[in-house]
Amino acid sequence: IETARVRENRNTEEYKKLSRKRSGIEGINSLLRNKYNIDRRPTKGLAYLVVAFTTSILSINIKRITKMNKIVTNNA
Repeated sequence: IETARVRENRNTEEYKKLSRKRSGIEGINSLLRNKYNIDRRPTKGLAYLVVAFTTSILSINIKRITKMNKIVTNNA
């Protein structure tokens, strides 16, 4: 009975919206783990960890902005 209820919920618009959001978040987590080795960094306290995550995410955003800027410039 519970399985049938879960299957019904999968077809709702709210479930699809949340699923897309989670997919985007999981993609960022995967990128941080695989490319930036966020799991393998030595931790020396919470402050160090916050700086490590912040710099990693900042570098991802800079790369994305640069890539989008090249695309816009080429299409103009």
